[in-house]
Amino acid sequence: MFLNTSEASDFLNITKNNLYRLIKDKKVKFYKPNGKNLYFKKEDLISYIERGVYE
Repeated sequence: MFLNTSEASDFLNITKNNLYRLIKDKKVKFYKPNGKNLYFKKEDLISYIERGVYE
């Protein structure tokens, strides 16, 4: 399932600006099939969240 920028930022509970920062820092995988709109796989966002696990 793909999410657009608004849906992805809502899913991560962050602002769009913070999402763009994650993209710039290459911390979140994204897709840009038409060269304009960004899309995110829900699984990739979950993977990003899981990388923040501390034990």
